[in-house]
Amino acid sequence: MASQKRLLLAYLCIVALAAITAACAQSTLTNPSFENGLSGWTTYTYQSAGAAGLAPAVGCIGDSPCLFDVLIPPYTPDGSNVCGIQSWGTTGNGGVFQSFFWMGGQASLSLTARAFSQDYSDIPLDNGCRVRMGIAPGETHDRGAVTDWVTFPWSESWDTRSLRIPAQGTYTLFIEAYQPSANAVMSTLWDNVQVTSLPLISLTDGPKVTAGDPQLPDTSVTIEWSTDVPCTSSVDYGPTTAYGQTVTNTDLVTLHSVLLTGLTNSSSYHYRVRSTSPDHADWISDGFTFTTPIQFRNIITQPSAYGKDIDVTWQTDVPTTSQVEYWDASGVHQFSAREDTLTTDHMVIISGLKEDTDYNFRLLATNRPLYTDAVSTISQFHTIPTPSATLMNGGFEDSHGGQSPSLYPWVQYTSHVDTTGYHPIDGIISPYPKNGPNSWFAGIQAFDGSSFLGAAANSAYKNGGVFQRVMVEPGQLYTLTAHYATYRSGGENGYTLVRLGIDPNGGVDPNSPDVQWWSGYSDTNDNQWHGAAVTAIANNSVITVFLDIRQKFTIDWHVVAIDGVSLDVPKTMSVSQLKTSQGKLGATLENKIVTLVSPNIVSYHDTLYTKIYVEDDDRTAGLAVLLPTDSLELPSMGDRITVTGALGIYDKEAALVGEVWSVDHTGYPLPAPLGMPLRSLGKASPNQPALYDSIGLCTVGLRVRVWGRVKWVSAEGATATDMAAYIDDGSAVTDPSGVTGLRTWLRGKLDSGVYTGDYIAITGVLTIELIDPDGWPGNSDDYYTYAIITGAPEDWNVIYPDYPSGAVAIPSN
Repeated sequence: MASQKRLLLAYLCIVALAAITAACAQSTLTNPSFENGLSGWTTYTYQSAGAAGLAPAVGCIGDSPCLFDVLIPPYTPDGSNVCGIQSWGTTGNGGVFQSFFWMGGQASLSLTARAFSQDYSDIPLDNGCRVRMGIAPGETHDRGAVTDWVTFPWSESWDTRSLRIPAQGTYTLFIEAYQPSANAVMSTLWDNVQVTSLPLISLTDGPKVTAGDPQLPDTSVTIEWSTDVPCTSSVDYGPTTAYGQTVTNTDLVTLHSVLLTGLTNSSSYHYRVRSTSPDHADWISDGFTFTTPIQFRNIITQPSAYGKDIDVTWQTDVPTTSQVEYWDASGVHQFSAREDTLTTDHMVIISGLKEDTDYNFRLLATNRPLYTDAVSTISQFHTIPTPSATLMNGGFEDSHGGQSPSLYPWVQYTSHVDTTGYHPIDGIISPYPKNGPNSWFAGIQAFDGSSFLGAAANSAYKNGGVFQRVMVEPGQLYTLTAHYATYRSGGENGYTLVRLGIDPNGGVDPNSPDVQWWSGYSDTNDNQWHGAAVTAIANNSVITVFLDIRQKFTIDWHVVAIDGVSLDVPKTMSVSQLKTSQGKLGATLENKIVTLVSPNIVSYHDTLYTKIYVEDDDRTAGLAVLLPTDSLELPSMGDRITVTGALGIYDKEAALVGEVWSVDHTGYPLPAPLGMPLRSLGKASPNQPALYDSIGLCTVGLRVRVWGRVKWVSAEGATATDMAAYIDDGSAVTDPSGVTGLRTWLRGKLDSGVYTGDYIAITGVLTIELIDPDGWPGNSDDYYTYAIITGAPEDWNVIYPDYPSGAVAIPSN
């Protein structure tokens, strides 16, 4: 019951508060109809041209005993009282005022009043007596603060007039009688002050800029808009948002058209439009801009595919000729040949430029006699080095132009993707010779020589890279290989990245969708160098290679180094040669047996890949190969494949990303597996980092046979179901989850399952698998582990059943 009372009380409080709020919003003026006498009002008198002052009074109208008993009006506008002054044989100049606060927007304040007079023979005589009202901003007692008075006409009848409250705020209303002469009987009365919010003017179309005077197309425009009610038309305009000039048409119309003339050609203007209506709130638009011809837009400079030429493209808002004026630091101005064809889409090729040089330029346009000749603002372009016959200065040791070492012919750029501000990379870092006494941040020394490309940021980030254009054979495959080291303190994996890219079309924009990228970071997070590569087919006789550094967010430290860069046509190699290569990482693996098609699909750079495994015939090495899943030519186990691509690390596993390949579907016997204890699995090679225990021969990617006791299985005893299981052969192998044993993936058998405690033998390919126990990627419980994946149900069998003893509870993934 008590809670119900509290709820009722709260409800009543809310209702009362709403009523008070509404009352405050409506009660702008106190005693607006003078029914409470002069309460809320202050009287005043004034003198004018000898006319005497007299304070107004409040009373009823009619015969005595009413106060106002001469020249009696036929009725009272509101209630029973009115306010005013009546006189004969004298004059009465005076009024009332009241300050008030208006809470709304524009509003109309109205008053009903009457000023009437007769001579002493009872004949109507307009002797100039009037009632008038006005408002002044703020709270004031000074009637002189009123700048615009609204005067009521002389009439025997009541008349209602209004004035405008411009906006929310405090104002003072003055109402007064003016009786200039005592030559008549005068009655100057008023009543019923009302404040009403004004309806809004609605825009139904526009504003829009259209053509102006056809004889003055570059110095005039027309501004058009339409409204839902008839109102005036005004345009404020000027070179800034201060505007400064206005054109107004006072006709009340709904379709508005204002012509602006005397404008400056090839200029930008700010403008806004305004409309007013007697019975509506004033309307004013937002600010807009327009330009006068001739305007230059979308100016782009792009190095041509060959040599030092620069392609300049732009648009104009009207058809014009095309010409470029340009000059370097020498100050000698040169001009391209003028193209007289009138067009809005322009392109000029500037030839004979110096390489690696800054130039200023501006655009020239004419369309006589209709338009005034126009010149664009001054812009800049930089010529880049001529494409190299082969990739040069891949070790960042070369000298050029008096600098040693120099970036030439690499061109440095800064990236603004996922960043704010300008944060360029450091460029060449030197001298930190390999095996020398000094090292850079994180203990990094050059991969070879004493210099490398780098960017280090402490509680900051740096983003950008370098590119180089190289002459190539169109249609040929090329592999960009580089070595890198990354270190970060703070943040997460992927915050400090290296990217290698090839634009097969020879463009120089690292953000172009044409660029084919590899991206990654060091798994060791230290000063060790790692190899990476990307392969692409050249579409032109020039391709562009990019070395890109991405440092996300401000963390304690980002450190990136790149060195040992090469560009080559991939050579035929064995899997073993590729995995141990210290240099080039592009290769053709010829006629390799496919030992496994993994059930796991790989996503990389928005592309889905099927992961297969191939092996050298001598069984010395195996390797993952990534092929786009939507390809029509995908191999099966037992096929042979010839594939060309680039080696990289994907989810901690070395893999060749196939660029071109062919498949022999004859169907060949799989190589015999290498039997080995669990402690011999994994390990590292120069291009395959170890997850743990790196000492020994690298067996990742090989077809192997292992055996051991089942410590855990995801589907106990299930048939016809693929399942994960951990086995232990006594090697005391422990994966990052803390479980003793090796993870395996078993294809389901129709006639039998497996139980914890069984002893089983397994043939499959050793892979690296990402385990996500809770299904939320990227959080702290994710880990990588070695895993053997079987290719068929017959690849495993139970040697000795011994269930259910020895069960171990581990995550179910």
